[in-house]
Amino acid sequence: GKLFGIQLGDGPSRLGAEDGLVFGSANPRASLEAVLWLRRAGFGGTFYFDTFPEAEDPVRECETNIREFRRQWAQAGRLEGRGLKELQRGHDALGILDLLDREL
Repeated sequence: GKLFGIQLGDGPSRLGAEDGLVFGSANPRASLEAVLWLRRAGFGGTFYFDTFPEAEDPVRECETNIREFRRQWAQAGRLEGRGLKELQRGHDALGILDLLDREL
């Protein structure tokens, strides 16, 4: 089968902890890694967001999620162009951290 869509959200890093936070707001590096792998895999399905705006304007929250996702998608592309794959192939964790510090 083919994956149709993927739900993106953010929150604590424990399984099943869905707090409906803006994408990338609590765990930006983990969010970026997810986007990077989706981009590498050529995922072209639908992206949607885990969101429960209670105190926030729901339209504004949706716009913020979309803007953050697009920013991270572009950021993942820039990281690929700056040698991320080569650093990963060489298991160079410190080099990857240096790259992230420079680019983020």
